[in-house]
Amino acid sequence: MLYIVRSNVTEPFIESNYEKHEELNATAFHLNFVVYKSINEHAYDLIEANSIIEDEDGHQYRVKQINENQFSKQITANHIFYDLVGTFKEGSFTGQRSFNEYANFVLNGTGWTFANLNISYLRSFNSFGANNVIQLLQRLIDGFDCEIQILPNRVLRFATRIGGDYDTQYRYKSNIKELTQSIDTTNVRTRIKAYGADGISVTYTSPLANNELFGLIDAEPVKDESINNSSALLEFARRSLMDYPDTNIDVSVLDVNAYIGDTVYVIHEGLNIDITTRVLSKTTRREFEDSIIQL
Repeated sequence: MLYIVRSNVTEPFIESNYEKHEELNATAFHLNFVVYKSINEHAYDLIEANSIIEDEDGHQYRVKQINENQFSKQITANHIFYDLVGTFKEGSFTGQRSFNEYANFVLNGTGWTFANLNISYLRSFNSFGANNVIQLLQRLIDGFDCEIQILPNRVLRFATRIGGDYDTQYRYKSNIKELTQSIDTTNVRTRIKAYGADGISVTYTSPLANNELFGLIDAEPVKDESINNSSALLEFARRSLMDYPDTNIDVSVLDVNAYIGDTVYVIHEGLNIDITTRVLSKTTRREFEDSIIQL
């Protein structure tokens, strides 16, 4: 059951066509559903554009799209985390600092808090600030090479890797209803040049360049003037290079027992798939057998 939350009332309502979609690193988190007037006498008129919906887990969403007829409303609601795109942080926060110092600067005054699980190293940014909160959080994720997870009650969790390994297995003819795999090599590159501080530069070449199907394919150069030694710059270049095909596996599952970021084991003898991978996105429906995870 969902709830409409207004300033002076919280009203439960019954929805249909429920779908909750969440992606790794908070790139998407939203609800889709239909609410019928005939069975929601008290809540129906309260559900308006920009109103707040709360789910059973305590996550809240802001209604962004409504398609209405005389009988029902079709709703799309984005997680309230994305409201932070409208909060601008003035000033600049520079120097070599910890993740917690930067995160405190970004989230101060927003009503959001955070939990840092294991990010302990320091990082420096040139002119960090003067942007909206979402953009600044993305800079933190990129700069500290970490991941973010949205929790209920306006809490953000940061870690070098979100999710765990709980021996979750998806196997065809067991708990997989359908599996499709897509492979795209359009953006694959095998060599990249990186520039750092004081005129230093390095070139990283991927082992994939030795594969006759790919060879040398140059990427656009990258630059980070906060890096002042060649070994760190080489690592930056390596991480900046997409030297692998964009491979996605969509699995229609009979039960949703894995969380975003979790390591899972996928076996499909008919497609010769036996891999260890991570849950990149999850689309959950009321009938779990219609739910989809993307790996």
